[in-house]
Amino acid sequence: METKYIKNFDGLRGLAVLAVLVFHGSYGYFKGGFLGVDLFFIVSGYLITSLLFQEYQTTGKISFGKFYARRALRLIPALILGVIVADVLWPITDLEPGSNKTIATLGALFYAGNLINDRILGNMSHFWSLSVEEHFYFVWPFVMAYFMVLVSSARRVRFLLVVLIAVTIFRIDAFFHQWQLAYEIFTIGA
Repeated sequence: METKYIKNFDGLRGLAVLAVLVFHGSYGYFKGGFLGVDLFFIVSGYLITSLLFQEYQTTGKISFGKFYARRALRLIPALILGVIVADVLWPITDLEPGSNKTIATLGALFYAGNLINDRILGNMSHFWSLSVEEHFYFVWPFVMAYFMVLVSSARRVRFLLVVLIAVTIFRIDAFFHQWQLAYEIFTIGA
């Protein structure tokens, strides 16, 4: 199974990382850090979906063991290095009252940083995004396998169309409620 390398994704990843770095380095002046995280999630989701789809097209199945082994080999070494560096720097970077190094370390190592309050995580609060991505990895291969093996092409198209319409309606509704809320906040004192 050969995956086609897409050079433009390196540029997208670079923009995503740059947005996050500028967000964290601007001390609150730049608000676009989450756009970088979202962009990274989109690229990662596309790549993972492509790999799973390619494997199914080539072999007629999705090997969960191979998928998780590849993810572990790619992610765990960097995760362990990041946690070690954060633990070593904890005494000089822990500025959050109530933070807990043990809970933060375990939360990072077990991809649960998004489930723990930022105040407890201290300098490891940035591991939340890795946790979200790992949760995607836990669920998405099973969803893909279900749809590829057990659902007909016509039903897949209908399902995706319904999801696309539902998400679009949700986003439009959220957009208008956001503006309505902003209008109410700014006109209270007027």
